[in-house]
Amino acid sequence: MKLSCATICVLAVSCVAGQAKADCPASVTNPLNLIAGTTWAFQTNDGLAGDATVGTFTAQVSTPKGATTPQGVLTIQETFNNAGSIGRQVTGTGSYQVNSDCSSGSLLFKVGNNSYVYAFVMAPTGTHMYLASANINVPNSGLGASSAGNRGVATLLSGPPTCNGANPLSTLVGTWGFLTQDYESSAVGIFKASIDPKSGLGVLTLTETSSGFGGNLVVQQIGTGQYQVYPDCSGGQINFNADAYSYQYAFVFAGPSQIYMVSDSTDSPNVTLGASRGNFGTATRF
Repeated sequence: MKLSCATICVLAVSCVAGQAKADCPASVTNPLNLIAGTTWAFQTNDGLAGDATVGTFTAQVSTPKGATTPQGVLTIQETFNNAGSIGRQVTGTGSYQVNSDCSSGSLLFKVGNNSYVYAFVMAPTGTHMYLASANINVPNSGLGASSAGNRGVATLLSGPPTCNGANPLSTLVGTWGFLTQDYESSAVGIFKASIDPKSGLGVLTLTETSSGFGGNLVVQQIGTGQYQVYPDCSGGQINFNADAYSYQYAFVFAGPSQIYMVSDSTDSPNVTLGASRGNFGTATRF
């Protein structure tokens, strides 16, 4: 049978539409169960007012006392740089919703005096979420109701952070490529993390190219640093010392070979209220 051009076009559109429609996996009877029992590393930033955050959240489904329907709840731990106001490993709570086709939903973070609502879309692999601020009448100290376009990413972890009996410092050992940025500066480079055999401390050697204040460019500067890893191996802190600047970053592991970073510098010569206000970044192990 010969099909007309019009018929072919209709069939093509129908196929594309069918492919675009997302559905929950057959095993997910309630969309909330899509991420129930999972732990995610996340990073958010607004890119303008100097706000950035890294942390982890765990999702669960529960039915509160007196309620008749299950609800999605979050437990959160984050480090934030809110235009120079620093909070380290702050715990919080929240809630989440998943739309009926399991392709998207929303997250509510309540940490300290701030609350953020993020709309998210789920990557087809189910291992990443892409976040955009959807704050409406939610109290926070960001810039405006939408917190200046705050956006971010969340990455599925294999489970709650654990050291599996290893020295926490060993989880960062290796060679990493990194990118950091804030509202007016950026840097790229490579750092090597190792454990000093004499002191047992975590040490760094690094090479970076940075561009910042007034367009100043410093190419291939050599530096050193130190690092610490939290006892639960969820993340830690990194200090970069290069040229006249010293940056301190809090980080979380977004997998065995990726970290998300946010500046939590409080000491001269580069305090957070200066160049590192809201500075954030990522690094990948080679």
